[in-house]
Amino acid sequence: MANRLAPMLNSLVATNQSAFICGRCIHDNYFLVQQIIKVLHRQKVLSLFLKLDISKAFNSISWSFLLEILAHLGFGSIWCRLISNLLSTASTRVLLNGELGDQIRHQRGLC
Repeated sequence: MANRLAPMLNSLVATNQSAFICGRCIHDNYFLVQQIIKVLHRQKVLSLFLKLDISKAFNSISWSFLLEILAHLGFGSIWCRLISNLLSTASTRVLLNGELGDQIRHQRGLC
């Protein structure tokens, strides 16, 4: 699935998202911000920079929202059904002191 999606990722993922996309480098955004700061400093422009990161966004994404976005982006019903099946059958079992615990069904997130 990942190999089939790879050629489309550049058009699906915003250009300011630079990590984990072939041909993009996570450091690009850092260098861009560094250059902007230098220009603003040279021009003596009073500025404030704030970096925000949504904590655990990857783990809290709503599956229905993800499926709506995929449909909106033109992914066919077969792809959406495949993704839905992968998500809805995800589960975890914890091994504690050599004993395997009950199955925990996932309800959101992509991990």
